[in-house]
Amino acid sequence: MQFDLLIIGSGGAGLSAALEASRSGAKVCVVTKGLPTQAQTCMAQGGINAALGNLEPDSVDEHVADTLRSAHGLADEAMIRRCCEAGPETIEWLDRLLTPFSRLEGAQTPLQSIAQRRLGGASHPRACYAQDYTGLKILQTLYDRCLEAGVEFRTRHYLLDLLVRDGMVSGTIFWDQDAGEVVALNARSTLMATGGFGALYQGYSTNAAGATGDGMAAVLRAGGVLRNMEFVQFHPTALEGSAILISEGARGAGATLIDQAGERFTDELGPRDEVVRAIFSKIRQGERVYLDLRHLGEKRLNELMPQELHLARLHAGI
Repeated sequence: MQFDLLIIGSGGAGLSAALEASRSGAKVCVVTKGLPTQAQTCMAQGGINAALGNLEPDSVDEHVADTLRSAHGLADEAMIRRCCEAGPETIEWLDRLLTPFSRLEGAQTPLQSIAQRRLGGASHPRACYAQDYTGLKILQTLYDRCLEAGVEFRTRHYLLDLLVRDGMVSGTIFWDQDAGEVVALNARSTLMATGGFGALYQGYSTNAAGATGDGMAAVLRAGGVLRNMEFVQFHPTALEGSAILISEGARGAGATLIDQAGERFTDELGPRDEVVRAIFSKIRQGERVYLDLRHLGEKRLNELMPQELHLARLHAGI
């Protein structure tokens, strides 16, 4: 069977592309080594940034400036501006797809009603969120819309190699984990949306277990080029002993980082690399570090972070 577009990876990027291509009339197949809603996107709990200005005045220029500042000069300014400019229309698109964002009362339009919180490196509250399930809710919404649009899915297919003919990718070879056999899929175009490789740092990363860089390796073997491989995200806060993510939304809601003497030692909403270094410095000195949410109160925590509370009880008995 020949597809117009073969998309490898079922995260937010892959499903967004699948939906738009299918709506444009293309025959689309999404292939994933797990299940569609298990992608790394579901780990993005705290929100997705866009300069909507729903809580206080904000602008695309300020969003660009914050991003460049956090990047310490190691970023493509033109690409950052393109992404920041697309932020509001992307949120509006997700809202039209019926993504269940948390809402503000008394807004004039649906877009103005989307709740926002401030996350690391941001000078304004611009992260649009759905409690602490943001990535998962976006993923589930995109998956539903893709099914409605007739996108075909092949699940539990592990990427082995790209098929290259005359210098062009013509298809892909997979290991069908259920059938126990190698299968080939042909396509006019192939889109790699396989995510990163953070899970290779097992025990030190909050990335999903499937983020093992299979797509990157296949591209390299096929003669493609990889760049910026040194940028691997290590999230500042996790449950001790389990590497289970505690969302940046906790710090956005007012949680503080304290040392074993109970003293606050950093700006919790600084860029993530700065927060990580501050925490690591304390740990190297032999100190314990805590994320303190006690002052937020049970009612507010249940409203903003039901998933986090469940995970803390389940994995840490807290």
